[in-house]
Amino acid sequence: MKVWKNSKGNRIRASDKSLVYHFCIGWLLLLFVAVFLLLNLRQLLVTNWKDFNLLHAGITWTAYNSITVLIATGVCALVAFLYYRYGYDRIKRLLHRQKLARMVLENKWYETENTKDSGFFTDLQSRSREKIVWFPKIYYQMDNGLLHILCEITMGKYQEQLLSLEDKLESGLYYELTDKTLHDGYIKYTLLYDMIANRISIDEVIAENGGLRLMKNLVWEYDSLPHALICGGTGGGKTYEQYIKLDISIEEAPIKNRFEIRLKNERAYYAVRDLLTYYDAERTAFSIINRYVRFVDKEADKKRSDWKLSVRWAWFIGENREPLKLTTKPEPYTLDRTLRWIQRQVDPTLKMLEQSQRNRD
Repeated sequence: MKVWKNSKGNRIRASDKSLVYHFCIGWLLLLFVAVFLLLNLRQLLVTNWKDFNLLHAGITWTAYNSITVLIATGVCALVAFLYYRYGYDRIKRLLHRQKLARMVLENKWYETENTKDSGFFTDLQSRSREKIVWFPKIYYQMDNGLLHILCEITMGKYQEQLLSLEDKLESGLYYELTDKTLHDGYIKYTLLYDMIANRISIDEVIAENGGLRLMKNLVWEYDSLPHALICGGTGGGKTYEQYIKLDISIEEAPIKNRFEIRLKNERAYYAVRDLLTYYDAERTAFSIINRYVRFVDKEADKKRSDWKLSVRWAWFIGENREPLKLTTKPEPYTLDRTLRWIQRQVDPTLKMLEQSQRNRD
């Protein structure tokens, strides 16, 4: 609970549904009044406030006063433009908090009770209105290019919704979810802030000082974390990125190769489960390799099963590396399983042979 108390950030409240509007109107109105009073300070100082009467103030509106109104309005417009131009990130943060508040309100993830309000005139019939008595504790925090959203878990009736916010957050805020961690009493969602705007071209992927810049706000420090899992489609630049990291031009590369682990169905399921359990791509990848690949040193006087593991392979795979098994117990042979195998493996061949025979006839 110490982490929860020290890193909560800004709490999302029901009143935040119009946060951007209230922020802009409040600060611009305050700025307008301050500029107007400053420009009319001389007139205010010579006014006899002791004998001031609102009905008979004796204050006349002059052309100078109109000019000060225009100046104050211009200053507000200029400040609003500069703030939007250079402080747009702060506006986006306010917009995010507003969206989170509206998400809770529109999905009705809160508790209310009806209260009677008689108003100013007590002799009139009292009116009933809803009052929010419980609102989920959701906190918003921005730190080092990452957006952290924390939700308190109280085992209430909205717990399932708060535990499954990743789709709403990614689509609503248009950020990429990088981590989802369940702690004691709360869940923490971590999203990559402004992913599209912080992308860089391949020419900007430069390795220096033990780090490789992957985005404007993301650097891979490969000296301290030397393992990485690079994913992408064929021709996406995975091999090219490796040579860039080593400062080798693609023309000078003596050997062009790529190692891939391709999994599907049950094997893919168990690999992803291990990855989501430990959040360690290096552990998952090398554990899979260690389960299915093994290099040994040949010894003529021993059986193959007793040959010792190659020293180079042991260095590559890592010491005490546990293998990751990607299959469960074999499925027993049944008629249904046999028919499925024939449909997948034999039917295409039979159809090809049948078509070939027809073409000959």
